[in-house]
Amino acid sequence: MTSRVACLLVALSFAASGAVAADAPASRPGVVERTVSIELDGSPEAVDLFRPSAGEPRAAVILAHGFTRSRLNLGDLGRDLAAAGFVAVVPNLPYLVDHTGNGRVLARLAERIARADEPDLDFGTRQVIFAGFSAGGLAALLGAAGYPRALGWIGLDPVDRADRGVAAAPRVAAPAYVLRAPPAACNARSNSLAMIERLPAVVENRVVPDASHCDFESPTDGLCELVCGRADPARQAAVRASAVAAAKALAAR
Repeated sequence: MTSRVACLLVALSFAASGAVAADAPASRPGVVERTVSIELDGSPEAVDLFRPSAGEPRAAVILAHGFTRSRLNLGDLGRDLAAAGFVAVVPNLPYLVDHTGNGRVLARLAERIARADEPDLDFGTRQVIFAGFSAGGLAALLGAAGYPRALGWIGLDPVDRADRGVAAAPRVAAPAYVLRAPPAACNARSNSLAMIERLPAVVENRVVPDASHCDFESPTDGLCELVCGRADPARQAAVRASAVAAAKALAAR
């Protein structure tokens, strides 16, 4: 995001704190959902876990939320992934603007999932996919760059910052799937294109027509829509369906 939009989002996020949590939907049949506290870089953070109620999971998908957002804004995608046979691991990221720190945290989280020696992170699979929205897309890409065994990276209208993604992209050897909104202030005029061009294995890089930045998280809220434009439930559902399809393709490799 541009610095002006970012500052406005920070200010509004404090004024609207708690609004996202109030809108968290209930779980759905076939999906087991719980929230645990996990130490990330020395700080205990809430992590939502969504998993299928039966059968071995296809893989674990680490979902990273956007700037000033929280894990709750990716709850719908977490449930959709669990319904499709994945474990979705959705943490509150510990850093607001330290994207490198968030990427490091996600890479270490993937390592802990692969070790399977912590009860809260033993899912019956050691395969990990990284995915993220907006600045969380950058954190997820940095996480994938720091975890060579990643199955892949899924970017949901990702945003780069200070060319960190550009520098890290060549180290992401796994396949990448990207869904983007048309250029706008909240996706920094599609500045992710520079890092996407440097990824070695881009399977899909698609623009969702007429989408706003807020269509790539759900549930979204009035804060995002005030700054970035109205979300459309049909587009949100289509984005989630495409993300689940990408996860299935990556898990089938």
